[in-house]
Amino acid sequence: MTGIDYQNHRAQLLNDMEVGDLAVIPAGDLVTRNNDVHYRFRQDSDFRHLTGFCEPGSLAVLAKEESGKDRFLLFVPPKDPAREIWDGPRAGVEGALAQFGADEAFELSAIDEQLPKLLENRQRVLYPLGAPIGERIERWRLQLGARVRMGIQAPGHYLDLRGILHEHRLRKNEGEMQVMRRAAQISAEAHRKAMVEGRPGSSENHLEGVIESYFRSEGAERIAYGSIVATGANGCVLHYINNNSRIEDGDMLLIDAGAEVEGYAADITTTWPANGRFGEAQRRIYEAVLDVQQDLVRRVRAGSSFQALNNEAVRQLTAAMQGLGLLDEKASVDDLIESEAYKTYYMHSIGHWLGRDVHDVGSYGPQRNRTFEPGMVLTIEPGIYIPPGDETAPPSLRGLAVRIEDDVLVTEDAPENLTADLPRTAEDIEAFMAQARA
Repeated sequence: MTGIDYQNHRAQLLNDMEVGDLAVIPAGDLVTRNNDVHYRFRQDSDFRHLTGFCEPGSLAVLAKEESGKDRFLLFVPPKDPAREIWDGPRAGVEGALAQFGADEAFELSAIDEQLPKLLENRQRVLYPLGAPIGERIERWRLQLGARVRMGIQAPGHYLDLRGILHEHRLRKNEGEMQVMRRAAQISAEAHRKAMVEGRPGSSENHLEGVIESYFRSEGAERIAYGSIVATGANGCVLHYINNNSRIEDGDMLLIDAGAEVEGYAADITTTWPANGRFGEAQRRIYEAVLDVQQDLVRRVRAGSSFQALNNEAVRQLTAAMQGLGLLDEKASVDDLIESEAYKTYYMHSIGHWLGRDVHDVGSYGPQRNRTFEPGMVLTIEPGIYIPPGDETAPPSLRGLAVRIEDDVLVTEDAPENLTADLPRTAEDIEAFMAQARA
């Protein structure tokens, strides 16, 4: 991402603001891990989207002016040689101007002086409602209200910035698409490396290390979310995070992991046999899920919706569950769907938006019926999970879990599967693992 990309993001927001509006965008803050130790800082997604600035505690302001000369202001931590010895270099006011394109820049200590001036005689203020910055805005509003007899007007309308900004984030431009392709490429290769290393006798935590170290070695900033590395029946826990079990011969691995590159996430799930060969029952459930997943990826088109895709996923998975002996083969698919019998084995939706956040922002519409548009990126991730203690399931299927997830870009025509170069069919997985482990 370049400075031009961030400038375009700001221009997009300013274009949707009314003349006289002021947008106030707070950065993220350091979060305490324990005692006096902080988690590694990750910038607030909205703030980074508009500024590219990654120092904590900062504040950005966009002013839509009647003159037509809109302004971008940054309030940043001051240069501080003593602190920079401990925490690393800061951009300071000069860097905010020269490196990040601010029209005006101030140290953080100037916020309480400058913001009331910026708020004077504005009709509307946009900021993330409910965020801590709201308390300061209210204080500044009261200060302005005390000066009403001097002809100073305080803003009368306060709007949630996210209602506008998150719609912009939902549609990716070419620069963002390129970054997401890179995140997907790094993540897919990490999954392949796990397939090589994940032999019986290894462990979930070893594979977690393999995956996440590869992310970093290839330039990813961090994991996009907590990696799920689940062997055997652990895969039946949708958000399994322990990642500390030994891998046994005959296990399948379900791994859900993605890298974050320049603030954009990938999100991939693979399922494969630890010993390199699917057992008969494993192959049956894997191929049942794969058939559904591949069909739904092809259906990701402009004009479709999560509602339409999930309805199709439920229908196909319900029929597959009947074929596997999990649901009554004599019942109609419609009756099983109406009774929600499928939810015993498929309890989540088909996917979600993907972008700066792994579960990215933007409206899904009522009942998730918003239609897809070119530039949107989403996941397709059907699954079947059979609890080990489910005595109604065929014994050979108990404890098996399969989820298959790809990242898909909506285009003007056929969908672009960003993670399509992973081995997906059972035959391709077995062939890849045999060759890579030879």
